[in-house]
Amino acid sequence: MTTIQYQVEKNSLTSPPSYFARVSPRSILDIDDVAKAINSHNPTIPVQTAKSVIEKFAEEVGIQLANGNTVKISSFCSWVVTLGGRMDNPTDPLPSGAFDVIAKPSAPFKSSVAANATYERIGYAAKTPSIVSVMDTNTGIQNYVREGYGLEINGTQMAWSQEDAAQGVYLLSSAGNDMRQTNIVSSTPSKAFIIPELDSNAGPAGAASVEQILSIATRYTENGEVRVGTFKTKLRTTNAISDTNKKIFIIDDQTSSGATISAYTGSQVDARLLATIGGDGVLKLSVGTLAGVFGDPVSVAANGSYVLSGLASDVTVTVATYATLYANVVSYGKYMQEVLDLSPLTP
Repeated sequence: MTTIQYQVEKNSLTSPPSYFARVSPRSILDIDDVAKAINSHNPTIPVQTAKSVIEKFAEEVGIQLANGNTVKISSFCSWVVTLGGRMDNPTDPLPSGAFDVIAKPSAPFKSSVAANATYERIGYAAKTPSIVSVMDTNTGIQNYVREGYGLEINGTQMAWSQEDAAQGVYLLSSAGNDMRQTNIVSSTPSKAFIIPELDSNAGPAGAASVEQILSIATRYTENGEVRVGTFKTKLRTTNAISDTNKKIFIIDDQTSSGATISAYTGSQVDARLLATIGGDGVLKLSVGTLAGVFGDPVSVAANGSYVLSGLASDVTVTVATYATLYANVVSYGKYMQEVLDLSPLTP
C-alpha cells in the first residue's frame, strides 16, 4: 500500500507562527479512473459496468435529495440537503441561494481509512503545471478534442503568458507536429477554455491523426526556466471513416491498428466506438451514439469480422491482427473509446 504524502507549511497568521500539514495528492481520479480501479481490485466487474453503476448511483442520490429525502450509507457517507441564509421574519421566503447539498463521511468509514493509512513527509516539488481533466464542452466526452469546438482544461498552476512564445497550450499530434494553441477563450491557474486547432496532416500510414498529447508550458518568473506539464492521458479526436481510411484504434506511429471498419451502409453519423477488456480478459467491442447509448457488446477473441448493433445501421469491424488490437486497448488501461465520423463505405 502506498502512503499519504504531505508537506509541512507555515501558518503566519498565528503568533508565534505555527505549522500545519497539507496533503499532496498523488493523483486526482475521475470516474473512468475509479471504474478501472474497481475492475483491477474486482476483476469480475467490467470497467464499463462499474462506470455505469457509479453514474446511476450519483443520479439516484440526486433524485432522492430532490424528493426531500436524506441518503445514508452507514459504512460510507450521508448526503443531506441544507437551507441556509437569513430571514428577518418567519413569513419571509427562502433567501436566494439557500439550497446546498452536504456530503458527510461516516465515522466507520473514516476510521477504516485511518486504520489503513500510513504517512510520508515530502519536500516541495518543483512548481509545474498539472493537468487533471480534459473535456469536450459540446458533448461532455472526457479526453476528446475536436477542432473548432470548446475544450475545457482543469488543473493547477496552469497560468501562462500568451505573449511569450515559449509559453502556452500545445497539442502534439500522432503525425509528430506540435500545434501551439492561439484561440484562448479564458484561462486561470485552475481552469482554461480553448478552441483547439489540430494538425491537419495525415497520421501514420495515411490514417487520421486521431491521437493528441496535451501539454502546458509556463514560466513562473519573468526570466525563469520554462516548466512543462503534460496530461497523463492521450486525447483522441474524431476519426473520419471513409473508403480511404478505415483504421480504428490506431495509436502512436503504428502502421496497423489491427482492426478496421469494413462495412457500413447507413447515412453519415457521428458515433462512439468502445473497446474494453474485463476481468475475464475478454476484449469486447460496442458502438453507440455520441450521447453514450451503446448496443450490446460483442466479444472478440480472434481475427475475423464482427457485426455491431447500436446505430440505425449495423457496423462491421474486421480484426486482422487481434494481438495488436488487444495490446492497444491494454495500453489505454483496458478502456479505449473513439469518436467516429462514420460515412457509408463502398461494398
